[in-house]
Amino acid sequence: LLYTEMVAANALSHERRACEEDYMAKNPQASKEELRTNYSDQYLRRYLAQGKVTPLEQASVLQLGGSDPKQMFEAAEIVMDLTERGCCDYTAINLNCGCPSPKVAGKGCFGAALMDDPKLVADLTQALHEGSNGMLPVTVKCRIGTDTQQPFSKGAYAE
Repeated sequence: LLYTEMVAANALSHERRACEEDYMAKNPQASKEELRTNYSDQYLRRYLAQGKVTPLEQASVLQLGGSDPKQMFEAAEIVMDLTERGCCDYTAINLNCGCPSPKVAGKGCFGAALMDDPKLVADLTQALHEGSNGMLPVTVKCRIGTDTQQPFSKGAYAE
């Protein structure tokens, strides 16, 4: 089973929105269906195309990071859109609740920081399930516990 590196859900959401805005600027009369199937996905492919390596490396799981259920829903929806376009072929989506990096868990408030908010984790996994129309299993990468009470610094860990 191959897991991707963590992809930030907000990056997918932001990139698709930009692609849709660009398409609508050039095609102001386009319907929502035309927009959904015709916007340029070249920037999104840089995040998701690794899920379709020829020949396929068997099962591959997209690992997403984030803490906003709306963005998680949109990210899962984007995965399904790009799957339909033949750009990726993930067999599951994984919510990252394990990254302890200060950039992610500290400042980003996701990754391992989610371990302190089980209700939010439930909301995020539900959003992923709904965004993929229940077509992909949703898993959670987690840790046994957190070190929330410890500051993220070399000095604190050295003590």
